[in-house]
Amino acid sequence: MNTQSAGRGATPSLGTLLGVVVLWALGVLGGSVPVWGQVELTEIPLSPRLIEPGLPADFTEVFRFRITDVDPRADDDGDVEILCFLVQNLGSADETEIVEVAIYDLQGNPVFNSPVLTAAPADVTDSDCPLGAPAVSPVTFEAFLKPLSGSERIPDDDEAVYRVMVRTAPTGVLQAKAQEKNVLLRVTLRVEEELGQPPTFTPFEVSITDSTPDTIFNGGINDLRPLSFAPFPIPIPEVGVVSRFRLCDRDSNSYPLKLEELFIGQGPLGSALLADFNAFELWQISGLGSPLKWGEITSGDLAWKASDFNRGGMGIPLPVTTPGVAIPDEGCLDFEIRARTSPGAMVGRTVHLWVQFATVREPPAAPTPIDPSVAPLLQTAETVMLGSGVLRIPDVLLVGSTVPLEVVGFPPEGLGRVDVQTRSVQFDPNVIRIEGVEPVAPYEVENLSVDPRRGTLRFSLVLPAGETPATGVPLPQEVARLRITPLGQPGERSPLIFQVDRVEDAQGNDLTPQVWVVSGSVTLLSPGDVDLQDGRPTLRDALLLAQALLGCLDDPPAVVGLNEEQKRIADVADPKAPPGAVPDCTTLTSADVAEIAKRALLQGGRLSPYEATSEFGVQDAPPRPLLRCDGRGALCRLQIKSVQGYEIRSVKVTLYDSAGRRLGSAEGERRGREPNLDLRWRVWGAAPRSSVPSVAPLPLANGVYLALVELQGGDGHVRRIVSKVLLLR
Repeated sequence: MNTQSAGRGATPSLGTLLGVVVLWALGVLGGSVPVWGQVELTEIPLSPRLIEPGLPADFTEVFRFRITDVDPRADDDGDVEILCFLVQNLGSADETEIVEVAIYDLQGNPVFNSPVLTAAPADVTDSDCPLGAPAVSPVTFEAFLKPLSGSERIPDDDEAVYRVMVRTAPTGVLQAKAQEKNVLLRVTLRVEEELGQPPTFTPFEVSITDSTPDTIFNGGINDLRPLSFAPFPIPIPEVGVVSRFRLCDRDSNSYPLKLEELFIGQGPLGSALLADFNAFELWQISGLGSPLKWGEITSGDLAWKASDFNRGGMGIPLPVTTPGVAIPDEGCLDFEIRARTSPGAMVGRTVHLWVQFATVREPPAAPTPIDPSVAPLLQTAETVMLGSGVLRIPDVLLVGSTVPLEVVGFPPEGLGRVDVQTRSVQFDPNVIRIEGVEPVAPYEVENLSVDPRRGTLRFSLVLPAGETPATGVPLPQEVARLRITPLGQPGERSPLIFQVDRVEDAQGNDLTPQVWVVSGSVTLLSPGDVDLQDGRPTLRDALLLAQALLGCLDDPPAVVGLNEEQKRIADVADPKAPPGAVPDCTTLTSADVAEIAKRALLQGGRLSPYEATSEFGVQDAPPRPLLRCDGRGALCRLQIKSVQGYEIRSVKVTLYDSAGRRLGSAEGERRGREPNLDLRWRVWGAAPRSSVPSVAPLPLANGVYLALVELQGGDGHVRRIVSKVLLLR
């Protein structure tokens, strides 16, 4: 607990010194004990607050303390009179964000108040108030507060509790930059007490500092989080859930939160287009009166046609049209967004919705909505598919001996039966030979026939009665695997043209017209081609595997830096992983590195010191770029130092956010004979999604960004390096 006391006081005036001397003399000559006045300040802890804009008369309490009249040396009978409060901010908020300070008593009555100042007002003298901050100090604003009633007293040996309140500027003044500001107040009191015999008024000063800084917040929405849901496919044309979230108003004021408009758009995993939909609806699904429809936008609205819903676009507005709805103060409500597909929607496309609240009012009757530059953005975790499901053979790089047959996003009844009889799976018999079909439990295979000469495969896949069907929700599920023997040379490719006669669900209903059947392909790769690029092992593959195996030194051991397919390709020496299993540190060893290097040397493979790329974690050339971004000034700087044997001609760098939106790019060339290249440029974040025009570009928000660096070397070849940029203020 923070406690500070005042003894003899601050620097006394000549009159005060004379008074103290007289008191001391009277005490000595009269044989009595000298008397000294004192007040003690004790902080009453509060939890950190979010200081938000409200109505012009709204104040937020940020600091509370107790003043006690304490006379430790002798007991006088004089009251304590508070002459002035000096309130100073040691945090980063200034008079632009905090415009007024007030001090209330414990009953909620204003006792002192003053506008925030940068200098003492003309009517404040040294005898009234403590001295203000010097010209150079950490104080960002201060306020000099005198009693509103002309006098404020604390009775002798009594105490009083005071509450320090602040008022923010209106939301139209607070911008995104205000989110970084905080308030940490220091309060200095100048008090006066009647002391001694005869009684003499003596001034004292004492200070106390808040132990918990408070934060300025201009967002309105205090808690926004996604809620999980079963991402079942949306039949065409029907309605389905594409996002679910919880929204809370947990703040320092007493107002409900009114939503007027939000924007929605495609996230990085979404492929559906606006033409695939007829409407989007916002529904409240918790609390009284739920479910309750709050608003919608349809394909007939003008805003629909003028918006960009697609991935990387600014989104489309979804207005709240139901009157009187709001988030209750200190309460939470759950919502979901439902999409209605159009009759011409493309089966298999996906929705990966983001939501951003553009127009929010708190209090609901405020003339100016919350500044849209601080509107929170929510990315739905689930990806929802359009149509009743997908049956597919994916494109694979073949090193093992099987290719999966998968279901994705089937309705709840799941896949019951697939017939491939009069039609077939067609393949190139010169590249691969299909040996058969292995069912994945609980499915079984019937009526299997393969014609290697014509390159056709026919079979039926059946779900036994009473077994649980596959739906491919939320992740794809294998229902069978095609057993394949490679015949061609590394790098050759065979299509797998997949055609079905009939698809049924587990209830025997015909799904054939609704299921999207996707053909795949097989590309032959040689064991040991870890980077999936050359069609044969090279020394670069051996180096890449060696780099990945360094993770096996961890506890628990893990192969790092390779995906599952690369791990299978790298497992070329004994001991080998079981068929279909992903190799780990017990099967991938230095013997695999040596075997890959041996095969590369036998095939004449060699590794130039400048062929390796940092995309796979290899540390040698081309030179690694050093990229830094300063979020405060939106200034990015790319530095590249030349290495011996590698000449830099030019560089191009493009910065993207995590949603795949392009934020900016820059290009530069090496000047003259300078060995290094230094490129600087400004980049800004995405503009706020709102019908209100942005008055200024926004700085980059904290987070992880991706930079694509394209280097052109002296040989004319362009090397591309993907780098992550972490921005923290």
